[in-house]
Amino acid sequence: MGARKTVGYGLNISILEDPWFPYKTSAYVVSNHQALAGQTVCSLFKETDRIWDDGILRDLFFKKDIKLIRSIQLSSSADEDFWLWNKDVATRSFWELQQKEVPVAVGCPFCVSATESAWHLFLDCLFAKSYC
Repeated sequence: MGARKTVGYGLNISILEDPWFPYKTSAYVVSNHQALAGQTVCSLFKETDRIWDDGILRDLFFKKDIKLIRSIQLSSSADEDFWLWNKDVATRSFWELQQKEVPVAVGCPFCVSATESAWHLFLDCLFAKSYC
């Protein structure tokens, strides 16, 4: 798999049609409840907070999907949804995308609040700091 969408606001990610799960074999939702059709990821947040609504998750998703959804860390400073490229994709694939002028996000895939760089990852990233 080459890329998946990273959840920011969740407004531009279709629950069933877009790849957004942090999973190596498939980034797509397995659950297929009819209530999910046409819905975006932001509909899975609690109305008052940017946290996952456990009631909705339990009602509409398989246990495997719930575990993956809960593993997605939501930034308190929400940002636009963006594409995250798989590091294992060949360099040629990136070159081909560049030739087609496909926009590539430069945001930090962990905290989603700053531009990705070595400096940010090792010194500024709140997500990375939480593991030190």
